[in-house]
Amino acid sequence: MLELRNGLLLRPARPRLSDTSQFLGYYPSDLYIAYNVSRLHTGRGVKVAVAEFSSGFSQSDLNTFCSRTGLPLFVPQVRSVDGTTNDNGIAAGDLECTIDLSWAHAASPDSQKIVYIASSGPNYTVFGQKMHQLFEFVKYDPDRPQVLCVSYGDAEVNFGKAMVELLEADIKRLTELGVAVFVSSGDQGALGMHNIYADPAGQRNADAPATCPSAIAVGATRLRRITPTVEEDTWNESGYGSTGGGVSAYLPVPAYQKGHHDYPNRCVPDISSLGDPFTGYFQVFEGQDQVVGGTSVSCPWVGGLYANALGARMEQGLPAPGDIHAMLYGNPQMFRDITEGNNSFMGVEGYNAGVGYDLCTGMGSVLGDEMVSAFVPMPAPEPVPEPVPAPVPEPTPVPTPVPMPEPVPAPAPEPVPAPAPEPASTPATAPEAVTIEVSGQPMPEGEIRDGHTWGDLHTIIPAMGWDIEYKNGVVQISPKA
Repeated sequence: MLELRNGLLLRPARPRLSDTSQFLGYYPSDLYIAYNVSRLHTGRGVKVAVAEFSSGFSQSDLNTFCSRTGLPLFVPQVRSVDGTTNDNGIAAGDLECTIDLSWAHAASPDSQKIVYIASSGPNYTVFGQKMHQLFEFVKYDPDRPQVLCVSYGDAEVNFGKAMVELLEADIKRLTELGVAVFVSSGDQGALGMHNIYADPAGQRNADAPATCPSAIAVGATRLRRITPTVEEDTWNESGYGSTGGGVSAYLPVPAYQKGHHDYPNRCVPDISSLGDPFTGYFQVFEGQDQVVGGTSVSCPWVGGLYANALGARMEQGLPAPGDIHAMLYGNPQMFRDITEGNNSFMGVEGYNAGVGYDLCTGMGSVLGDEMVSAFVPMPAPEPVPEPVPAPVPEPTPVPTPVPMPEPVPAPAPEPVPAPAPEPASTPATAPEAVTIEVSGQPMPEGEIRDGHTWGDLHTIIPAMGWDIEYKNGVVQISPKA
């Protein structure tokens, strides 16, 4: 059987870098902290599949892993591509499938898990055909997944240009159907070959099918510590393993990478996460605790993180976004930029990590919540209406007091001159004094006589030019002297 797995690197226990206790591998809860995974979104409604070649799993190992790490139990669906069946985890090679399922589940515990299984074949030609057959099977599956993780591959030159181009056509079609295909970038650094002695010239190679422009190529980092601050750099254990990264020999640079590097062809990886087995993942296999690493683990872990983002989109009624490369390269905030290290390996000079995109870790290590935020646009806030000021009541008009005109005193009536008395006929001789005797009785003031009171007579008679005298009840009227 051809060994084309990327990863499967087991390591003995080693002291944790942040203390002196024995390091048993990072648990999911550790990586939730390291990679900012709040678990508000857990892949609900998303189908995550792993592609396996002559590798199965034990349900007992999966149950133990979940029990030890506090994850919900799950039972994967197995879909055979060519009649190959799950051997229930009895072979050493079954570690690959066990890792893929365990850590895809750790990243997205509420997603549905599917295993597509096929034979690997005896050589690269058959293996390439089997991989093509598996991609075709997924393409025509009426219940196809939205995420497919492929932890297999080797140097492009071992497949040949025609096969690499065929695999690119397969992955591109799956992408068009809404399946995001994540592929390990390899574990032999810039050398890029499983058989590290097969290329005496020491040339650089990049792994296929990770080099397919429609695939999301996943590299590996070393997570030195997670507290009190995260320390992470490029995975490179000299002489033992290093993150795969390089330039395709066959496929031109895709549009999404232009401006990120100066190479004329497709470069890998695109993104990364923990892969160093010395600071690796806790795993249960054949009932035993293991610490594992390699891009075999970073690939399903990152695929599961993307499933969370996709599940969040589905919750809002949004479709799968199709090819996600433009989103990855256009949103650097969803990564921790890895700027230290290189992937030189077995005498082959590799590439250096640096600020921004590089051929060691791509855009950097994926941050879970930031990926969700990038793929799920926040709903536009409801427009806040401009505050309308409360109407100010118009003051009730107070009538302007009209000054009352100063009372104009009525003009004193012009005195009406008493009519001049008609001239009395003057007697030839002065008349005797007229004596009016009132019944020979005293006339009290106020008593009426002939319609007049004394007061009347006293006023009228003088006005007539006569004198009036009242004496002893006798009124005497005589002309004025």
